[in-house]
Parts: sequence; C-alpha cells; structure tokens
Amino acid sequence: MQGKTDTILTTAEIDQAKAQIDTYFATCEVTTSEIKAIIDGLSSEDNFKGDAYDGFNNFFTTNVKPIISDKLKEFTDSLKTLLDNVHDGFIKQEDPALKTLNENPQ
Repeated sequence: MQGKTDTILTTAEIDQAKAQIDTYFATCEVTTSEIKAIIDGLSSEDNFKGDAYDGFNNFFTTNVKPIISDKLKEFTDSLKTLLDNVHDGFIKQEDPALKTLNENPQ
C-alpha cells in the first residue's frame, strides 16, 4: 500500500530475536558439554578404551566441538550484527516521524 507508514519490525522484536539467538547458543554449549561427558563416561567401560576411545575422543575434540563452539559462535554473532544493522538502518531512521513510529508502533 502506497504511503503506508506502519512498521513491520520493532526494537523489542529485534531484542527478543537476539535473546533467542543467545539462548540457542547457550543450549548448544550445554549439549556439547553433555556429549563430552558421555564420551568421557564411555572410557570407564571396559570395552571402550585405548585406540578406539582415543580416536573417538580426538575426533570430537578436534572436529565436532570447534564447529559447535567456535563456528556457531561466529554465526550467532553475525546474526546479532545483522539484527543490529537492521535496527539501525530501518528502525532508527533519519526521518523523526518514521523513527518515532518505528520505535513506538501503536
């Protein structure tokens, strides 16, 4: 609709999205720690020791954990930066009337 000035995204929604991203990352970190605890627990079983355990533990530590921790952190940080840019570019516009409407939709 031409001339329509309603907002489709609010500051609160962006803040909520960023909080959900943080929750997602924290959940992944907890899950990673739980998997590591399971792997460590496997080493106490008589049939999973030595090279088999060492190889599995090494694979998790050098391949899986960095992807979950480091790469996922980079990705979630990028998403939050994107949301900040959307906020700054669309919600905090230079037009004072649109800025007020976008920050405080009715």
